[in-house]
Amino acid sequence: MIAHQWRRCRTLSLLAAVTSACGSSDSVAPSDAQACVSDADCSAGFECTDEGCAPLTTVQSLPGCTLTTAGSNCACTQSCESGSCVGQVCATVVTSGLESPTSIYVDSQHVYWTAEGAIQRSPRLGGAAQTLTTFAGSASAITGDATHVYWAGNTSPEGPGGAHSMAKAGGMSSVLASSPGAIADVAVHDNYLYWAEVDAGSTFINQSSKQAGVPVVPWGFGPGRPYRLAASSLALYWASPTSGRLFRRWHNSSEVHELSTGTYISDFDASEQAVAWVEYAGAYAANSFSPAAVSPRRLITVEDRECAAGPTTGVRGSEVVVDGQTMYWTGAWQTACGWRTSLYATSIDGSVHTTLADFWGWMTFDLAQDDAALYMLLRSEADAMILRVRKP
Repeated sequence: MIAHQWRRCRTLSLLAAVTSACGSSDSVAPSDAQACVSDADCSAGFECTDEGCAPLTTVQSLPGCTLTTAGSNCACTQSCESGSCVGQVCATVVTSGLESPTSIYVDSQHVYWTAEGAIQRSPRLGGAAQTLTTFAGSASAITGDATHVYWAGNTSPEGPGGAHSMAKAGGMSSVLASSPGAIADVAVHDNYLYWAEVDAGSTFINQSSKQAGVPVVPWGFGPGRPYRLAASSLALYWASPTSGRLFRRWHNSSEVHELSTGTYISDFDASEQAVAWVEYAGAYAANSFSPAAVSPRRLITVEDRECAAGPTTGVRGSEVVVDGQTMYWTGAWQTACGWRTSLYATSIDGSVHTTLADFWGWMTFDLAQDDAALYMLLRSEADAMILRVRKP
């Protein structure tokens, strides 16, 4: 327990809002494995998890943070007793010291990520990492459903590649589809897996069953290499980042619609209420529109960030997830002071925009969510970690 607390303090001390070593930590030992539905069912000092009431760990004496009798911390609107306050959000390190992670996926119990030649996971509230399977090559994307995880695996950046699956309960992995080119991303909807094959500079969107041995059905086509796919209950979306083109196909139709031609789509996400994406070409732009509409709305543009040592020297793309009427997204700048990642919340109608936190020295490589929190895959020159951030 002491080693785990030190590791979390060490990692959080690298974040922008924590500028010196973590303070002392006090833990409360659990008195029982009480079942719960919400935190209100647990005693003081405990929170509700999938395994029942679990003890909170209070981190004290963090710079700029004062725990009140109500348990609120800094600008946070909720208790930070199980983490630290970074800007306006409560953050907890799920796991750190990761080797070349590229993509994350979260369910009700675990956070899953792609590592170099492996699929790994950790309890979503923090804990020891577990390797589910290993393989030759690398994985570029991961997703899942109630029982399985799915990932895009490639023996080299140009392929060949495959769409793979594995039961969360364990066992052998399966190859659902193979491709002579690289597989850039995967998405799931109902009984189907969608995957994007990149071959000779073009992208082919395919549909296959979640079971091995079922024929692949061509689903769509797009120019260039897609950054990712996204599936809602209504439609499948895919994008070509270099051309800034975003496409949609309704699940009950064969017609493909081109929804936007922008400058550079770095990431996007879709829900039943909206589609949101971020662009970058020097400045960062956040755009969102209803799936029923055909013309996008630019919500906000965030200018390049500078630091005391000088202006921006380069940029890296943003990540985004959509939750109802809010899009959460990140922007990353390479400045003379090093990398800086900012986390934002923007309403779908563009009326509210908030900077939630800034992280100096880190880049965002992926962003995932559950009902209560965001999960940020962050990488620095010396480390890689997954940070759990409570939604405000």
